[in-house]
Amino acid sequence: MQSGTAWCRLMSLLLLLLLLVCGSAVASPGRTAAVPLLQISLADPLLASPTALKKARVRAAAVLELGTVEAPGKVDLSNWTEAAGSDPSSRIAVELKKKSRLMGMRRFTLRKLEAVGFQDAPLVFAHLRREGLLAPRIRFVRVRLGSAELGLMALEESYSKELLESQQRREGLLLRFRSEGLPVVRVDAFQSKRVRESEQLSTELGTASGLLQAFLRGEVPTSAVFASELMARFIGVAMFWDAEALLRAENLRFYFNPVTQRLEPVGFSGGLRISGGPSRGEVVVASWAARLFEDAELRQATVRESQRIAREMALASPPAWFEEEERRLLGILDAAEGTPDKPSYEPWLTRAAKLAIFVPPAPLSRDDALRLSSDPKAASLRANPIPTATLDEALKQHSFLRWDDDERTLRANSGDWRVVGSLVLPEGIGLAIGPGTTLRFSSDSMLVASGPLRFQGRAEAPVVLRGRAVLGGGRSWQGVVVLRSGAPHDWRHVVVADTTGIDYRGWRLTGGCTLRASEVRFVDSRFEGVRAEDAINLIRSRFEFRGVSILDTSSDAFDCDFCEGSVTGGRIERVGGDGIDISGSVVGVDGTVLEDIRDKAISVGEGSRLEARNLLIRKVGTAVVGKDGSSVVFVDSAVSDVQHVAIMAYTKKREYGAGSVIARNIEMIRVGRAASAQHGSQVLIDGVATATGEMDIDGLYKRGYMKK
Repeated sequence: MQSGTAWCRLMSLLLLLLLLVCGSAVASPGRTAAVPLLQISLADPLLASPTALKKARVRAAAVLELGTVEAPGKVDLSNWTEAAGSDPSSRIAVELKKKSRLMGMRRFTLRKLEAVGFQDAPLVFAHLRREGLLAPRIRFVRVRLGSAELGLMALEESYSKELLESQQRREGLLLRFRSEGLPVVRVDAFQSKRVRESEQLSTELGTASGLLQAFLRGEVPTSAVFASELMARFIGVAMFWDAEALLRAENLRFYFNPVTQRLEPVGFSGGLRISGGPSRGEVVVASWAARLFEDAELRQATVRESQRIAREMALASPPAWFEEEERRLLGILDAAEGTPDKPSYEPWLTRAAKLAIFVPPAPLSRDDALRLSSDPKAASLRANPIPTATLDEALKQHSFLRWDDDERTLRANSGDWRVVGSLVLPEGIGLAIGPGTTLRFSSDSMLVASGPLRFQGRAEAPVVLRGRAVLGGGRSWQGVVVLRSGAPHDWRHVVVADTTGIDYRGWRLTGGCTLRASEVRFVDSRFEGVRAEDAINLIRSRFEFRGVSILDTSSDAFDCDFCEGSVTGGRIERVGGDGIDISGSVVGVDGTVLEDIRDKAISVGEGSRLEARNLLIRKVGTAVVGKDGSSVVFVDSAVSDVQHVAIMAYTKKREYGAGSVIARNIEMIRVGRAASAQHGSQVLIDGVATATGEMDIDGLYKRGYMKK
């Protein structure tokens, strides 16, 4: 206790010193920043009159222009009034046509600056995103509605799949609580029509609602419902900024991650204000958030994250990223009348000392908790769909396992083993398998881990994971899933066969081997006979593949989402979809053979970077595609027997922009067409640009040769 008190005093003295040295700490914004003009031209100009606006109450067809970009869509004027200048809640909602984007967004709302607290919400949201948390993008624009100047406004992203994709999340549910008279609430999904029309999203809505129901009733722990680490960071940011508004029940927004089957918090700007400095000296947490602290894991994580955030924000006084962001925002706001004076950072430094010794409040009584309204679709679940097991349960169910206390890991005994049910490893516990060991799984079983998998075979005695033969022939199993791992996975001479992808109690994954938030090293290993959508799917991971073969897969071979890594050597053959499909990633491929691939040998999208060299590509639909803001360097390789186009560049998702492929020293034999580039995209072969033209991208994917 004494050492903690001494540390706190030292922290306080350091903070006071920083205050004396740094003063207000935020540099002058300098020149007023340039602000883009958003022109909204209504199909019916009469709607721009105040009287017509009050009567319209409709989503009016419009064309929006931002710089050189035109985007057709609809604007909802029902909540916009002539008196908007004195009404912060006044807003214009915009939904662009399916292919249109402005600033990477398809759905957004235009609000008065007061509605987002001028720079307040943009600053807090920037902090959330820096912590790996979800928050809408906010941009400042000048708005003209017809010929009427509306002045400087906040363009705030709506809750949509573009928000998720721009922040490295898979498409999934975005949820909120709808009050039915607090503390009674119901779970409501954004874009409910899309959810109703999707069987998978409807299933996920039932799961998310059921988990929330169980949580609010105290039937399942917080960690079974929420992503604990992300929730702890979210609370830590909210507490640092004294932004209890982020944690109010009516402001709560969640993303249901379909991979982890957990809810992640999402920022909401309603009532978010920080400019006046902390309103209280003490650390206060919203009552609903305090409910989360019944879970010891979350309590500990919140203490850890809040203290880290306080130290990082205080010791740099302020951090460079914050100073740069505030300078940018204030430079824009200088152009707006009625903008408040530049806020002082000093109160937050003083507050940081309190957060450094923060202790979460005691759990509330059940009488103070939120509760869901009666809803048959929100029937309480007994557990998260993802299976779990204790160490004793795993050892009892699987006789071939033994516990290595020195290494703190499970080991599989050598031999050929029939796995009874799914092989679920305890939280954080890894599995080691040695040469000559085979595990045979039934069709409805899987291997689920959250610790390192170390499979070390030999060329003559590989580690084998495969399906169990059934009466009448054929074999299959669902595959391998790792949701996260603090230590690397290391596979050498491993064979994974017969996987179909995960389908368990509404939890569905596309990969026969799915590894997320991990460091992965596969050497001289083989994946074969895969009937899943992806033979291997890596998510937000670092990887090294050397001598890896993927053979006989019905759809894509290797799908890489938001990763960084390399593929060296190996073979990808007899593939029903794409050979290598990367999204939001940085990847190098060297010396790999890609042969007999129905669709694209290599597909690069969603802002990725790829360098590929010394490849042998044969018998494919298309050799290399660079699309959607991606750049590809493709050199010193051979391409033959291409059914359609060898190299392509185009835009499929307009929020990312054009694609680019730079190719050098590529030998081409028997190709349908050497290259094709859509207007705005680029293919450069040995320094010569391919002529660009129109391209029916939808047709290629829906009716053309890229249709799976």
